Amino acid sequence: MSWNYRILATEVSGEVYFLIHDVYYNENDIPDGYSENACIIGSESTDGIKNTLDKMEIGSKKGILWGGDRFPEPYRL
Repeated sequence: MSWNYRILATEVSGEVYFLIHDVYYNENDIPDGYSENACIIGSESTDGIKNTLDKMEIGSKKGILWGGDRFPEPYRL
């Protein structure tokens, strides 16, 4: 199982919100789950924060997924 950061779309009261989550993949590289809470960036160094932001940027280019009952359906803009 592997993971990366992805943007997930969630609908709340008719509005769509976007948050970054850890997304987990099964052995076939298919999204299989995600973190309950959106990611918070923290580190013991600024280099650690920059590294996390770089990984989040890479994940942002992989496409947005729906969260909730529609996970892992792709979100279409």
